[in-house]
Amino acid sequence: MRSLLWTLCAVLPLAANTYFVSDAFTGGIPAANWLSNGTVSGTSADGLWSAAANGGSVIYKNAINDPAGADLLYEFTTKLKITASGGTFVMYSRATPDALTGAAPQGTFYAAEFSPTLTAGGCTMTANYYKRVGMTVYLLAAQTLACKDGMTIRWAQRNGYAAILTSLNELYMLYDGSVGLGRPGFGVRAMPAGNGILEGKVGNLEYVPPGNIVPTSLRSAVFDKRVDLAWRGWWTM
Repeated sequence: MRSLLWTLCAVLPLAANTYFVSDAFTGGIPAANWLSNGTVSGTSADGLWSAAANGGSVIYKNAINDPAGADLLYEFTTKLKITASGGTFVMYSRATPDALTGAAPQGTFYAAEFSPTLTAGGCTMTANYYKRVGMTVYLLAAQTLACKDGMTIRWAQRNGYAAILTSLNELYMLYDGSVGLGRPGFGVRAMPAGNGILEGKVGNLEYVPPGNIVPTSLRSAVFDKRVDLAWRGWWTM
């Protein structure tokens, strides 16, 4: 993982980004901020939850304004409850209001799907990254990640670049410029009891450019969980 960080990104010991939306789905789905698709509910026990095979999604409903334009650049974060194997957590970016993954997909979107497996040795989850354009779903990439109850996943979207970072210090970066304007969102499907999305946050990108990296401080910056989603050139793309 450290070699990937060295190659692709610059890590910064900066404060966390400030989010203008921070909703706990344990109190329901706030109608002022989210449009719902499919079968999904906000539950007091597990947050955003659905046992349905195709599940459901919540897509942010308000414009995200940025100096570069509306609904182009943003960050969003989710917190996962993982106490059992199974189910699929979804994060959406550049999504249309009707976006939904699964066996009966709809809308246009980028999406990352995470499916956990708990064993005596710990927790791992498959991660699949998709896009849907022109009524066709394309698999962009796949990997296996570490997981943990209460972990967070942060996604930063800038132009065609997506940087996805977990609180367990695993990073993935994608580039695909085929999906235009759209908003972030979250989804779940085939969830067992005890799993769900506890909260969702949305904010503007951080525009403070990265400073110089001191090699001896890189490990500290990463493992102190003060990693900023940035790499050299991010601010000029």
